[in-house]
Amino acid sequence: TNETSSVKILPTLKTPAHKGTILIADDCIISQMYMSKILELAGYYVDVVGNGAEAIEALAFISYDICFMDVHMPLMGGLAAIKNIREMEHEMCLYPLP
Repeated sequence: TNETSSVKILPTLKTPAHKGTILIADDCIISQMYMSKILELAGYYVDVVGNGAEAIEALAFISYDICFMDVHMPLMGGLAAIKNIREMEHEMCLYPLP
């Protein structure tokens, strides 16, 4: 018997090879969306947080290749977060995160 299938085969999208893991710390949702989309299309895994305190928490659990950090954010700004991150790196003998 020759039955017609209702399943449609969609072309697979080719994605670039994984290039690294990036953390974006920004309180502006538009900036978060814009930056993460561009970086994901370029082949990076991206995590997004909304303030410096969340960035510190994320960095405690995941090793990122780079972090893009806004300077002015609620709760904890980027400069205060970077100061805390550098102290953590020094205490744990880690290479500084770019």
